[in-house]
Amino acid sequence: MLAHLLAFCETQKQEELHRFRVQVKKIKALLRFSQGSSSAQHLKPLQSIFQQAGKIRGAHIHLHLIEQYQLANAELKNGQEKTEKDETRRFCLRYNVHAKSLQRTEKVIFSNFQDIKNKVIARLYKKHLNKLARSFAQPTDRTANLHNNRKQVKMLLYFHAILPKSLVEKLRLNTSYLDRLQDAIGQWHDIISIAALLEKERFTDKKMLAKLARQSGRLYAAILVLLGDFKKKVAQ
Repeated sequence: MLAHLLAFCETQKQEELHRFRVQVKKIKALLRFSQGSSSAQHLKPLQSIFQQAGKIRGAHIHLHLIEQYQLANAELKNGQEKTEKDETRRFCLRYNVHAKSLQRTEKVIFSNFQDIKNKVIARLYKKHLNKLARSFAQPTDRTANLHNNRKQVKMLLYFHAILPKSLVEKLRLNTSYLDRLQDAIGQWHDIISIAALLEKERFTDKKMLAKLARQSGRLYAAILVLLGDFKKKVAQ
């Protein structure tokens, strides 16, 4: 995290910020999976930095989508460019503060690690997967539901990557399927986000709005196909 944080503030390369956020997500996944709700207190400083970085990342993604869909709205584009620039400057001016906060967090996290038995991990995976299956089946408030469920899927994938081979074989988790699912939800959520931004900015190009709605519909339909027989697909 420190290496990518420094690299971003030196180069302003978005890939470094993305990698920084991925490392934060991995630490959050490890703590939330292993410690549950008690991890919240340890994650507060990390979450604060993550959210500040998210403002920059969000503006960058919006700019990418504006270019991808050729949205002819100079005011919208300029606004996102200003947000990205201003938030980057504000974020990097606090680099030393962020670095010290990460170092303090590291000490706290390591002091609270404890061994977890394989059978406990297996039980936790079963619990989380059953919870996901129930949540995916809920028809209400799908936008927030899918986005939150994606976070849970990524948590399971991040944690799975550090498990011993013997436990991986025992769990028989279809990580390829889960990765396709989270990626599909991510693409759909990006379209939903840019559409919400356009609505907020009173964007009036009806053809473009209709195009985004069609794309959102196609991606959503693909997600529903992936979600069919979730419990069976998630087991190898």
